[in-house]
Amino acid sequence: TQPVQQQVSMRLELIACGNLGWRNGLAHLLKPVAFGPDGQQAWLVAPEDAALVRERLRSDRQARTITEQQILIENGRPAKMETLQTVNYIAGLELMPGAYLAYQPVVGRLQEGVRATLAPLWLVDGSGVDLDLKLETRAVARLHDARSAAPLATGNQAADVQVPEVSATTFASNIRWPTQKVLLVSTAVQPGLFPTRRGMLGLSGLGASTELLFFAELDRPMSSRSAGARPITRAPAAPRR
Repeated sequence: TQPVQQQVSMRLELIACGNLGWRNGLAHLLKPVAFGPDGQQAWLVAPEDAALVRERLRSDRQARTITEQQILIENGRPAKMETLQTVNYIAGLELMPGAYLAYQPVVGRLQEGVRATLAPLWLVDGSGVDLDLKLETRAVARLHDARSAAPLATGNQAADVQVPEVSATTFASNIRWPTQKVLLVSTAVQPGLFPTRRGMLGLSGLGASTELLFFAELDRPMSSRSAGARPITRAPAAPRR
């Protein structure tokens, strides 16, 4: 009821990478603090180890930063970070009146990307937070064409509709997160997540499979109640007589 600070400040970064080799020489340092139902893992790592992972990802041509944000959250309240994009597809056909009757495509819209919901609660001494984390991913792996013949008074019109193939994962956990550690979450490998380019109706640029890495760094509280913020001083001992 009396937190060391009314707000929680943290830095978030989302990186997509196609090369899983960043683990080389670091696997023994990755001790999971939480697991997800779809192969997700969460680790608490030292800042120098997190810096080494970032350095390896920067040298990887298959890796790219999706978003990097500094957010301020009210203590105990949820906040969201979203990186969503719209994927259009041909959901059906509609007969359009006019001089020449014909079927036109009905465009449907899907949302793909990542949504992170974070609700941090300061520990009493300010040494960290209890974090309620929910990380959701949704990727359009493929749009399957379904060929059809639509009847007209003058004959049949050849037309196509598309059936989406969607991959979605959810990771939800409560993690005790010390301020001196970096939270790193792998959402496992996602098919077609964050393509570099899509066509108007999602026909091209569906993207290769990638691993999504979620970095989070917690800023220490400014309150003097926080652990280690105020050194303990002792009065000098009285001289012996």
